[in-house]
Amino acid sequence: MISDYQWCEREGCRYAEVPKEQMDELMERCENEDLEAIADTDYYCGGKPADIVFLLDASASIWGPDFKKQTKFVEDVVSMFQISPDMTQVGVLTYSHDVNLEFPLNRHKTKQGLVRAIQRIPHRPGFATNTALGIKYMRNNMFTKKQGARENVVRVAIVMTDGKSSNILLTLWQASRARRSAHINIFSIGIGDGIHKRELQGIAGNRHHAFTVDNYAALGSIREILAIETCRATDPPTRSTRRATVPVTTTWTTTTPPPSTHPTTTTSTTMRATTSTTARPTTTITTTTTTERPTSTTTPTTRMVDRVLKICSGKVLDVVIAADASDRIFEEEFYSQMDFLKRLIRMLDISNATTRVGFLTFGKRLKTGFDLTEFNDADKIINKIAGAKQLKGRGGVDDAIKYMRTRGFRRSLLRRKVSSPHIGLIVSGTKNKNLEQIEKEAKFAAKAGIALFGVGVSPQVSSVQLENIVASQKPGNRYFLANSYNNIDNILHELAIQICEAEPNLVPVSDAGCGSRQPADVLFAHDSSKAGAAKTRLTFNFIKSIVGEFDVDPNHIQVGLLSNNCPRSTGFSFGAHKNKFDVLNSLNALESSSMAQLIHKLRRHGFQSSNGKRTMAKKIGIIIVDSSSEKPLTALEEAEIARSQGIEIFIIAIGESFSKKEIKLLCSSPATEHLFTVRNYEELESIRAKVLEKICDEL
Repeated sequence: MISDYQWCEREGCRYAEVPKEQMDELMERCENEDLEAIADTDYYCGGKPADIVFLLDASASIWGPDFKKQTKFVEDVVSMFQISPDMTQVGVLTYSHDVNLEFPLNRHKTKQGLVRAIQRIPHRPGFATNTALGIKYMRNNMFTKKQGARENVVRVAIVMTDGKSSNILLTLWQASRARRSAHINIFSIGIGDGIHKRELQGIAGNRHHAFTVDNYAALGSIREILAIETCRATDPPTRSTRRATVPVTTTWTTTTPPPSTHPTTTTSTTMRATTSTTARPTTTITTTTTTERPTSTTTPTTRMVDRVLKICSGKVLDVVIAADASDRIFEEEFYSQMDFLKRLIRMLDISNATTRVGFLTFGKRLKTGFDLTEFNDADKIINKIAGAKQLKGRGGVDDAIKYMRTRGFRRSLLRRKVSSPHIGLIVSGTKNKNLEQIEKEAKFAAKAGIALFGVGVSPQVSSVQLENIVASQKPGNRYFLANSYNNIDNILHELAIQICEAEPNLVPVSDAGCGSRQPADVLFAHDSSKAGAAKTRLTFNFIKSIVGEFDVDPNHIQVGLLSNNCPRSTGFSFGAHKNKFDVLNSLNALESSSMAQLIHKLRRHGFQSSNGKRTMAKKIGIIIVDSSSEKPLTALEEAEIARSQGIEIFIIAIGESFSKKEIKLLCSSPATEHLFTVRNYEELESIRAKVLEKICDEL
C-alpha cells in the first residue's frame, strides 16, 4: 500500500523542498486538483474497457453511517474510471441473508448518473452475511448479455465485508467457480477486526488482490491502490525476448486455411506494435509488443484456438514441464497454474508417435511427476498434473533445468524414428535469488540441445530471472511474463505456437557422444586379488572397450582406475609378535576384505580434487569384482557412505561365488540398472552394450 504522500510524489507533486508548515496545503491541492486531472484523462486504466461489479455487505452488523462510508468509497473509486458503454461499466449488488440487485452494468452510461445512483443505494440490514450467495448471484446473473456484460472485456468483482461469512467453505467454493469458470477477477476488502484474512485471500485467489482496513473511515486510504490493481487486471501479459537492434512490426494472415505462423506481408489481419515485447522475430531484433486487431467476423478466441490446433497437429515433440510448487505460492494460485498447464496439454497432439510430455514440480527440492514415455494419452497426463501437490520452500529453477538436461531428456527416453525438438518449459511463480546458477544451468541445457521457455506467472518473478533462463537460446525462444495468475491464460496460445514450431535437434541425442550432456568423472575399480594375469588382461580389455565410447576430455568425461591386486600389508618382520596368538591374529588381518576395501578406496581416495575430481561433474564408480566380500556389513557401510557422497555405484560381478542379495545392497538404486553379472571373464564382452547404455543414459 502506498501513502498519499508517496503517491503524490510519484505523480509529480514535488514537496521534498517545501517547508513543513506548507505541507498540508500542498497535499490538499495535490489531492483536490491533480487527482481530478488524472481521473479526467483516465490515467489509471489508460483507456481499457472493463465490466466491474461491487458486492456490498449490508448485514445488520454494519451501522447505518458506516454503510454510507462504504458507498462513498465505491463512489470515490468509480470516479477514477472513464464511465461509458464503450469503456468502464459498473454494477452494484448488496448482500446479507439474501441478495439485492441495486443496478446492472448497463444501467448508467455516464459518470454523473452512476455516482448519483451509488449515493441513493439504501441500507437494508439483514440477519446474516451470506457472501457465498452474493458471489453465486454475481457469477450467474451480473456478467450476462442481458445485464450489459460485453464479450472479450475483462470482468472484475470487488467484494466488501466487515466480518466472516456465514459459510466460509461455501464462500471459497463459489469464489473459485467464479474465477475459474466465469473468468472473473475478484478483489476482496475486509473492514474492521472481525474479518477472516485467510477467507479474504481465498475469495480473491491472490494475496495481492486482498485488502484490509481497520475501519470504514480508513477505506479512503486504499482507493488509489485498488484502482491501480483493478486496472492491472485489464492489462495483457508481456512477452519478451532478448534485446537487439531493429524494431519489427509483424503481419499475420487470417485466411482459410489458417496461415503459417511465419511473418508474411499479407494484411488481412495486422499486428499493431507497441513498446514492450516481441511478435515472433526471425532475426536479431528489438523487443516489441503486438496487439491483435482482427477484421474478420470470427471471434479472436475461436480463430486462435483453431490456428494453434492446426499448427500443433501431427508435430513430433518431446516436452518436459517443470512447474513451481513452492508453498510460498497461495494455494489457489498454484491450482490456477496447474489449470493453465492442463489447457496447454489440450493444445498439443499427444501420442507416442507425435508429442510426448514429461512433468516435474519444484520447490526447495524436486519431485518427479512422470517421464516422457509414461503416458501417451492427454487425459492421463491431465489427471496426473491435477494431482500435483505443493512442496516446502522455494527456489529450485536451476535444479529443475539440470534435471531436464540429465534425467528428463536421457538417452533411453529419446529413441524415436524421427528426430524431435527437446522443449523444456519452466513455469515460475516465486522469486529465485540464485540467478547465476540458473544462467549456468541454462547454458548447459542449450549446449545439450534443449530449447528452454520461461513463464513467469506472478509479480514476484522478475524479467531478469526469466532472461537468465533463455539467454543462451537460439533467436525465437522467449520468455512470457504474465504478471499475475489472472492473466496467465493470455499467453497460452502464443506459448503453444512457439513450442509446436520449435526446430528438431540436428544431432539426435542417441548419436551424440557419451558425455556431451553433462561432465562426469568415471572411476573403474578392479579387484583382481583372485583373478591372475590372464583374467586381469580380459578385465582391462573390457574397460578399454567401454572407455572407447566415452567423449574423453577435460570438459566432458575423465577416467580413473583403482586396482586392489595387492594385500593391504607387506606382512611383518621377525620378532614383531611375541606369541602364537599374536602371529595368528596378524595372519588373519592379512586376509583380503576386497569389496569393503575397494569401495573405501574409491570414495576416500579416488574422488579427490588432488586426483583431478571436478566440482560440477557427476561421480560414477564402476566396480569389477570376482569374489564376494568376507565382511559384508563393512562393505555395506562403505557403500552407503559412498552413495551419500553423491557417487553412483555400478557393480559388475564375475562368477557364482557371491551372494546376489548382498551385492544388490551395495550398488546404487535401482539395482536392475546398476548390477551386472556374468559367469566368467570371457562373458564380459556380452554385457558391454548394456553397461554402456546405463552408464551413458544421463551423459
